[in-house]
Amino acid sequence: MTRHKPPVNSLAALVRLTRPRQWLKNGLVGAAAVFSGTITDPVVVIRLSLGGAALCALSGAVYALNDLHDRATDRVHPLKRDRPLASGAVSAGAAWGLAAGLVATGLTVMAFVSTGAFVTSMLYLALNALYTLWAKEQVILDVLTVSAGFLLRVITGGFLAGVHLSPWLLACTFLLSLTLALGKRRGELNALNEEAVNHRKVMSDYSVLFLDQMIAVVGSVTITCYTLYTLLSESGRANPYLFASVIPVVYGLLRYFYLIYHRQAGESPETLPVTDRPLLAAICVWLAIVGAALYG
Repeated sequence: MTRHKPPVNSLAALVRLTRPRQWLKNGLVGAAAVFSGTITDPVVVIRLSLGGAALCALSGAVYALNDLHDRATDRVHPLKRDRPLASGAVSAGAAWGLAAGLVATGLTVMAFVSTGAFVTSMLYLALNALYTLWAKEQVILDVLTVSAGFLLRVITGGFLAGVHLSPWLLACTFLLSLTLALGKRRGELNALNEEAVNHRKVMSDYSVLFLDQMIAVVGSVTITCYTLYTLLSESGRANPYLFASVIPVVYGLLRYFYLIYHRQAGESPETLPVTDRPLLAAICVWLAIVGAALYG
């Protein structure tokens, strides 16, 4: 019986190429508005919605371009070989066309909404190009570059909302994203074992012990930084009950450590809030406390 292959360049494959599951990260554009108390302003919500959609287009283009660059190595990866380009479900020409269209659309919307957001979006694209072409193979710089991408999302949100960005918010964002990036590297190293170097050369410069030490240090600093944020920042001083949100943050990070150390689940941190109910519950409790403290 002949097995029929799915059609090349189908709509489903093109959408999958942009990795919609990763778009959740772009929710960080709303962080500055939430902590500044302006998220209830309808104009701010509209600007954030347009900017968030534009950032999803830009990040989708980044993922498509990254997969174009890595399609040869992805074909021999146990999981990544099923990606649209590596599996042949999307042609290189279609991927280039999709990426170009998404970049043009995303930048046009950003330019319409905010000049500052347009500039940070350009920086976001440049940063990801640097990561794909060079930084992803540089030990430590690879995870720092990933964390900088999260930071640019928050800064873009500050321009979209037209609010002052707290240095505490930026520090917490950077440290938390760095913790997650290190956990992801650890998950990749564990999942691929000796084959890890064949898929990414920089893995030869990492070891589980080295990553564990960095995760312990950065994770501890993240909790300390967020605690100080709730006490010393402008939002914290104006809303003393914000300190209560430290509890779900500490639990959430410790739960994350449990998942990566005992369940070896660090390779895909973006899926953990969906697949792990205790972690999802911690996030929901944190959102409830922050909402009550700032808007109650």
